Amino acid sequence: MRSINLLTVSLIFALLSLAVVANAQYWFQSGARAGSASSQNNGASVSIQTVTPQNVRSGAVAFWVGENLQNGAFLQAGYLIENQTGNYPTNCTAAGCSSHQYVTAGNAEWFYEYFLPGRNDSFMGAIGPDGSAGVNGTFNTYSFFSQGNVWYFLFNNKTVGSADLGMSSSGYNWPVALGELANASNNKEYIKPVIFSNLSTYSHGAFLPVSSGYGAVGYGVGSRTDMTNPYGVKEIGSRTNYFAVGSGIPTTANNTRLWTLGYTLTIASKYGGLGGKTGYTAYSTVGISAPTQLYLDNFTRVNFIGWTGAGFGSYTGYRNNASVVLDSNINETANWQLQYRVNVSSQFSSPVGSGWYNNASLARYGISESEIKVRDGERYVFTSWNNGNKNLSGSVKVTASSDLVAGWQHQYFINVSSPYDNVTGSGWYASNSTANLSVGNPVMGVGSGERIAFVSWSNGDVNATLHAKVTAPLRLNASFERQYAIDFVAVDAYGRKIAVPAFTLGGIQVNSSSFLAANRTYAVNGAYYKGVFLPSNASITASSTSSFTISLPVYNVSVRTVDLFDLPVNVSVLLTYKNDSSASAFSGGGGLLQVSDVPLGYSNVSASYLGITGKTSTVAGAPATLVFVSLTNIAAMAFAAVAAAALLTFRAIRRIRKF
Repeated sequence: MRSINLLTVSLIFALLSLAVVANAQYWFQSGARAGSASSQNNGASVSIQTVTPQNVRSGAVAFWVGENLQNGAFLQAGYLIENQTGNYPTNCTAAGCSSHQYVTAGNAEWFYEYFLPGRNDSFMGAIGPDGSAGVNGTFNTYSFFSQGNVWYFLFNNKTVGSADLGMSSSGYNWPVALGELANASNNKEYIKPVIFSNLSTYSHGAFLPVSSGYGAVGYGVGSRTDMTNPYGVKEIGSRTNYFAVGSGIPTTANNTRLWTLGYTLTIASKYGGLGGKTGYTAYSTVGISAPTQLYLDNFTRVNFIGWTGAGFGSYTGYRNNASVVLDSNINETANWQLQYRVNVSSQFSSPVGSGWYNNASLARYGISESEIKVRDGERYVFTSWNNGNKNLSGSVKVTASSDLVAGWQHQYFINVSSPYDNVTGSGWYASNSTANLSVGNPVMGVGSGERIAFVSWSNGDVNATLHAKVTAPLRLNASFERQYAIDFVAVDAYGRKIAVPAFTLGGIQVNSSSFLAANRTYAVNGAYYKGVFLPSNASITASSTSSFTISLPVYNVSVRTVDLFDLPVNVSVLLTYKNDSSASAFSGGGGLLQVSDVPLGYSNVSASYLGITGKTSTVAGAPATLVFVSLTNIAAMAFAAVAAAALLTFRAIRRIRKF
């Protein structure tokens, strides 16, 4: 393998251009190289632990994977930790660097670097953002691989750069994974151990772990070698391809085998974070373990039901804690039973079915009672489950957690009764609903002029159809009475029939032909006639179908119009009645105006003759007279006046003659 250290020398000189350290001439390197079986690859990869800060006072540290190509080109990728804060060149090619990256001392940044064939005098590559290699303790994967002659650099499987290196293969070279203290002036600096794992090469489209690893402890090209390199490399535990570099680790001699071919144990698990791939020494025994139960949330869980293994030495069985013998690469799959919580609840009865159920299984649920009695006339009745099931029990396919709730309706009993069994509406009603109660036949004929009629409910309501809001048990009885047909005949003050459609009995208006309660005595208060209430002091008893004559104060009105000599005068007379209606007519040549059927016989009378208005009134049928001065009266009075004057003149003349 041709020396790879020259690259490191160039890189560190370029990156440390801001820091001038006196007598800094040592490049200490320690790590692992792949075996010769890893040559002819198309790339390399390694996972490196970020350990910060390193607190190195002299020089700078870097951890990387790299290799030479057959044509003399070189490339590497990893992270570095500078001990000086400042701007460092980045995005550099053969044409120069296009920018600078600000880096804080003590932080870790990913980088990649490459040299073209025959060019190893300047830095070409890039540095990641300040702190881009993560915080202390994290692992990141640094890789490169070729597609044709173009090589791509990756950080955690994401491409961060590329370069055409003129060749697609490493040839007979193999990759190394190293930790490096560069440009140091002494060998006293303490480098905290850093773990490398899964050194791999890229072939046939995939990164595969190298089959063997060997110690590589030494110096970079151009480094002074008069100080002992104190930094070592060591495999950790029983895992293959898992090693640490740094201070306090034995300095393994170059080419000392660190690991040989191991096998990979791959665990697949959908739950519990158990999945992963780990390499182990061949033929070793490794324990596998899974929890018996995991809660994904309060209503979802998985139960471990066994392992399914593939490969020589694998385990298939139901034990959650088992072991495998790595006689080959082994795949172990943790199998789980997904379960969901089903809650069954009910306000009444005793619900059954709550519990954990396997996914896609049937959950059977139910209650034992459909009705819960609270007291006489009050109950709760089952209506349905919240999933629509109206049966007391049922089953449901479990594909998610669920709450099954029994629905109940609060009900009251409404009892309506009648001695004639002709009422409807009795039954159970939901609380706050409306009960429609009715008498089916409120009137029943039992003979000519006789019937049985609905009177009221026991709560006083007189409507045959009742709409009651249900808030408690209710008992109602419909009351009936026997009634007779009663006819009322109205007559005026002269005993003549008059048309009166309705009468008032005990303050209640009834038609002139009505049914009244049998054997009950009623006071006839009166009746309205022509808009005027006419009082009556009659009383009647409905002892059978009967007709009663009711006398009302209705009279004829007579108005005479005469002159001073009681002679008739024909004038227009205006009559205004008690109901504020009015009528006018001439009294005629006989001087007499007569009007029939006047309520109370009451009217205000007004008439005008020769510019003189006369007024009077009538009541209770008493006649009224209006007296006017007629033309005849005027002529007579004029003649009388002339005659009187002549008489006086005659007497005066006779007195004169006597003298």
